[in-house]
Amino acid sequence: MATIYKILGQSAPAATTEVDLYTVPAATDAVVSTITVCNRGTASGTYRIYVAVAGAAAANQQYLVYDANLALLDSIAVKMTPEVRASKYGEQFTLYLEERRASEN
Repeated sequence: MATIYKILGQSAPAATTEVDLYTVPAATDAVVSTITVCNRGTASGTYRIYVAVAGAAAANQQYLVYDANLALLDSIAVKMTPEVRASKYGEQFTLYLEERRASEN
């Protein structure tokens, strides 16, 4: 089967909102090599990324990133580990963004 490279999902969720960024269709495999997070808000913030294995609710072992800081107008590319890239049963990549209050800066 040919390898097809494409953008699997994009989102600009409101602060403190959990969003399913991509769901792997049934009978399909997907490999995610990088997730890029950009803070376009008005303050620094934090973000979380987890893989929902077989549609399960978020659990500690599913988090790839948890409450990582991201400065105002900054971005970061999160590279997936070989184990996550090789996984065939991570069905959803979920992104959670939280904008910090100005008093926490």
